[in-house]
Amino acid sequence: MGPLWYHGGMDVSVKGLEPEVVARLAEQAEREGVSAQEWMRQALRRTAALLTPGELSDRVAARTPVSEERYQAAMETVKARRSAKASTAATAAKRNVRHRGS
Repeated sequence: MGPLWYHGGMDVSVKGLEPEVVARLAEQAEREGVSAQEWMRQALRRTAALLTPGELSDRVAARTPVSEERYQAAMETVKARRSAKASTAATAAKRNVRHRGS
């Protein structure tokens, strides 16, 4: 939920953009086949979806460390999956070698 003053759609005007930024956005919009306004709208949506440095820092600070037991269990799972994948790849390679001369 946004701030209390925000109640729906609003027009945004950005002043003082460098000409090369405007040109780059217009070029991107043209390549994507949309209007410059729509491209900027999409760019703002993408940016708004990102965490700010403060939000990211808060999330990192709120995390709890993984216990040694849980870490070891995860490493065993990884080891088993890698072993199974390597075994499957080796079997497939042997099959391909047998059929090359046919």
